[in-house]
This record gives sequence, C-alpha cells and structure tokens, in this order.
Amino acid sequence: MKRPRVIIFDGNNLMYRQHHFTKHLTSSFGHPTGVMSALPKHVQETARKLKATPILVFDGAKGSLVRKRIYANYKSNRNGMPEELAVQLEPVKEIMKALGVAVYHDKHLDADDVIGTLAHNYCETHNVIISSLDKDFNQLVTSSIRIWNPQTRVLIGKVDIEKRYGITPNQFVDYLALVGDTVDGIPGVYKCGPVTASEWLAEFGDCKTLVKNAPEKIKKRIDVAQLKISYKLAKINTTLDLPDIETKVDAAKVKSLLKYYELRQLLNMLIIG
Repeated sequence: MKRPRVIIFDGNNLMYRQHHFTKHLTSSFGHPTGVMSALPKHVQETARKLKATPILVFDGAKGSLVRKRIYANYKSNRNGMPEELAVQLEPVKEIMKALGVAVYHDKHLDADDVIGTLAHNYCETHNVIISSLDKDFNQLVTSSIRIWNPQTRVLIGKVDIEKRYGITPNQFVDYLALVGDTVDGIPGVYKCGPVTASEWLAEFGDCKTLVKNAPEKIKKRIDVAQLKISYKLAKINTTLDLPDIETKVDAAKVKSLLKYYELRQLLNMLIIG
C-alpha cells in the first residue's frame, strides 16, 4: 500500500526568500503584503505538485537559547527579522491556519528541531518531504525522508547527498561540525573546508574516530573541545514533545483576512476547502 506524503515547510526560510522578490507590495494603508500574498499560494501549489499534506513551521524568537547556552556566539551574526517582514508573520499564520494547514510556532523552540521532530514522527507512517534551502536538514534524510529544494524544484535523497558531498546523511552532522558555519556561528575546525571534511569522513567515518585515530599532523589541527561544541550545535533534535494540531478550514475567515489586507486577487488563486 502506498504511504501518504507530508511536506514540512521551513517557514522562515520561505518568508525571507519570498520577501526578496515581493518587498515592494503593500496595502493602501501601508501594511506590507508581499509574503502574505506569495506564501499561501506557494505552499498550496507545492503541496499539490508533490501530492502531500502541508505543515508550516516558524522559528521561535527564543528558539536559539538552548544552543546559546552551549555556545554564546551561536547565531550572534544574525540580525533580527526586518520589521516589514515581521509584521506579516501573524497574518500569514492566520491565513494558513484558516486554510486548514497545521502551523507550528513556539517562541521557545528552534524551527530546525521542530521540523526534525515532525519528520522523525511522521516517517513511521508517511513519506516525508522537507521544503528548505538549509543544508542542515541533509542529516535527517533517510529512505522515507527527503528534501525539496524550492529553487531548483528537485527532490534530494540519500544518493544525491552521497554524490554531492561524498558522505552519507548519517555523517552530515560530523561534516557540519568539521566545516562549521559562519552564519550560524558554529566554529568548526580551523581551515577545514568541505573537501577536507569529506576526505576525513571518508577515511575515518565520524568525528570521534577521527580524533582517536587520525595522524598526529591532523590531530594538531583539531581543538577537540570546540569540535564537540560544534557537533552539539549542528545536531538537530528529533525528540521534542510536540502537540498534535487539529486543522479546520474556515473559508469565511480566509475571505475576511484577504479582503482586509486587500489580497482579493489571491482569493481566486487559492483552493479553500
């Protein structure tokens, strides 16, 4: 029997990407509406194309605090969400909920961990697709979890990751710990780039074995304590205690919201109910 599909959208990733192309759109009373117009349409079209039930996850404002307790500089290079984008978050959530989409947004939770937990939970009974440009999700890929690249519109599976990086999805946390991430503030190993990381993992398998069995010239390059921190920061939590969210289409509310924000054209593009 064919398993049903669920697609989990990285909401913040999607909002930022769409904001880049729609930042000029506003209502007559000056409220930015670009993302509010583009996101619902994108979610519905992608879900229909992939024949999957959509779920939308947004990052909590305090979601990074768990990792900041491990490493104070985690995500310290990131600025807050621009005001013209932030004011669209709540209306977007309300529109999507009224369209019958499950929306997860807890101010204390990192979206990556929520997505990881949902993927882990659903993969027991569903084929799971994660829609995001964030390479961190490669660590979650299995025979029943794949990544949807919303730019290239390509599904990414285990074989694709192995071809591109020369490692398996199971090794991807080790890869991220070695390479680091300047955007997220993950320190990594000094002067260890993608090629070196892939070569080390191809030879030693994982970071623990690398630290234990690598030649002395390699060991000298590795700050073991920093590598352990990098691993903890890069590792997505898949064991959160998340609520089950009941969904219900509220056509009247969808129409009311779209009318208020002057998105009447969007009403003709959406499938309600």
